[in-house]
Amino acid sequence: MGAVDEIKQSVVMAFLDRCSPGLGDLVKVYAAPTEEIQDAAARRKPIALHARGQAMLSSGGGARARLEENYLFDTRRFPSFVTGEAFPVALLPGEYLFFGSAVGQPSANNGFNPAVVAVMSDVETNMDVASQIPQGKDYVLTQIGVSFNSDISTADLALLLEMGAIRFEKQGGQFTLKHGGPKMWPSGMGISGYSTATTVTAAHNGIADIRAVRRLAVPRVLRQKETFAYKYVVPRASRNTLGVAAAATLSAGTIMSIWLWGGQQDAIPV
Repeated sequence: MGAVDEIKQSVVMAFLDRCSPGLGDLVKVYAAPTEEIQDAAARRKPIALHARGQAMLSSGGGARARLEENYLFDTRRFPSFVTGEAFPVALLPGEYLFFGSAVGQPSANNGFNPAVVAVMSDVETNMDVASQIPQGKDYVLTQIGVSFNSDISTADLALLLEMGAIRFEKQGGQFTLKHGGPKMWPSGMGISGYSTATTVTAAHNGIADIRAVRRLAVPRVLRQKETFAYKYVVPRASRNTLGVAAAATLSAGTIMSIWLWGGQQDAIPV
């Protein structure tokens, strides 16, 4: 419910009060995002309605619910840091987990050098609970993008775009979506163009415009207490464009971010 809806609710209650004093305070108002109602109806699940209005809140009829637009994001370093690493470093096969660490947890879980980044912070992720949506919070996500550190080299970006694929998992892998390479999910972020005259050599995944991202026609719904994960899956050590089975290497440490944009609803206890 946005500001316009709040105004409409106030007008209705004022009208009822004029008809019969005190009647407006007895009105019980519920609301829920359209996407949540449609998803619940399609899955034949109970529709969760969130209490609105002063009478409901003061009488214990429900918790406050605040709906905001926000990102849900996580980052990790490639290659995963090892003591004494010297570049170039091969990108090893494996399944690299995203959203598996929360703020305050060891950054080494996401491949960072613990001597530089001791624990995950708001810069690296905004996960409150590892691998799970916390209680009292729901997401209806409408965009997904994959971005990289702003000073990534063109060669390293090309390597990460083509060496692996993005996979979405929910409820411990009971539901899986194989999204394909990161190049299919432009981030719409980055530095637009570069010039060797200014010694800036950077690249980005897609046009450096936040509007140039892929929008989900079917919103991704993540409810409280649900577990989920994104993975960057690297099947082999060599890039499929190479004519020989040589290990594909990164010239420097790079950061990949997977982010989702949409509605974040928080239940605020009375």
